[in-house]
Amino acid sequence: MLSWVALTIVVGCALVVAACGGDLPSLPPNGGSTTPPAVGPSPLPTATADTTPPSSEPGPISTPSPSPSSRLGIGWLPVTPAGEFTSSDVIADAVAAGQALVAVGTYDDGTLAGAAAWYSRDGGAWSRAPVESAELTVMEDVTLGGSGFVAVGYDYRGDELVPAAWRSLDGAEWSAVADADLRRGQMTAVAAGVRGYVAIGFDPATGEGLAWSSADGSSWNAAVEVPVFGPQPSVNDIIAGRDGYLAYGSTGDDERAAMWRSRDGMEWLRVDPFPSAPGSSVMSVAVSGELIVGVGADYSSDVGQALVWVSTNSQAWLPALDPVAGEAGEMLAVVPVGSGFMAVGAVGGKGHAGFEAAVWSSPDGFDWQREPHDASFVNARMSGLVLAGPGLVALGEASLDPDGEEVRPQVWLGLAR
Repeated sequence: MLSWVALTIVVGCALVVAACGGDLPSLPPNGGSTTPPAVGPSPLPTATADTTPPSSEPGPISTPSPSPSSRLGIGWLPVTPAGEFTSSDVIADAVAAGQALVAVGTYDDGTLAGAAAWYSRDGGAWSRAPVESAELTVMEDVTLGGSGFVAVGYDYRGDELVPAAWRSLDGAEWSAVADADLRRGQMTAVAAGVRGYVAIGFDPATGEGLAWSSADGSSWNAAVEVPVFGPQPSVNDIIAGRDGYLAYGSTGDDERAAMWRSRDGMEWLRVDPFPSAPGSSVMSVAVSGELIVGVGADYSSDVGQALVWVSTNSQAWLPALDPVAGEAGEMLAVVPVGSGFMAVGAVGGKGHAGFEAAVWSSPDGFDWQREPHDASFVNARMSGLVLAGPGLVALGEASLDPDGEEVRPQVWLGLAR
């Protein structure tokens, strides 16, 4: 019989070092709140600043001792709440709030297309949330900060794309942000730190990287040009530490995996050198103790190769998987589990047909192995992994037919066997 997995979760959301030097100890996930959330009129818990004094800067990277067992013994239970997810929906990102989850993305019912949001108290039962001004808009990313949930994306206004932002106190109802300074570019990633909210994107007209900041998610500063991002960067997400931010994704010119660091979210430095090759991308970053792990893939081959990078200070990175002899597929999300890490993604196939969701585990961030196959992985992809509810919740997509012509969002609960 399956039961919720009981895991020791290492507190840590990001550990980054600012461009000018100095430690940036991490914020606990969602302020470390464990209060069960109330969905609807009662707000979900919001993040608060970490007041832990700074620690000394970590030393050089060293391989941690492996834990006694790398097999986690976790099974995956697929859940598809009837009526809340349809084949026109795409989940772009999700964030935990205590035991609850909030997800954002898009919908397209054939006549209308726009932003979409969902919320869940436990990862199993989901409800669709109303989104103000959702038509012809896209939600790309979501975060939880001191002023509540903030989602960012972009809005189609005629032939022009403009940035868009939304706010929600409880994840169950979203209001559009009306700010005249949101007039150029499109937002692709957002993070909440003690200095407020920071968003990153680019100007589709010029390809130049852009950054925005807001104290409360409602009033935003005008976009600041960030040349170090290069032309049309693909920033997959941002993580916030107590005194700075780490962004990751890939460059736009040669599509090479890249990371950027900033103290204030407006002035950025690219992490250089960073071990990567054209056609690769960093898709997710997690922290356990002093070790930072980034996962992604090399997409230059037909099957793709999963990639892992490790660091203790966000400045010097080592590859942990051989891109040629390593794992086939793509790692799309990673979280700390126990003293190690778990990553999810997909292997094989083309388009939506033939893919299989995949799960990897590591006792130390360096040594990785595939977890056992599950029947629910067929024609599916896991693109997100969240520590919420009493355990793990994976989000992604699954094909409803063998040819992959109809796909809808899929949620899995990570359960101890």
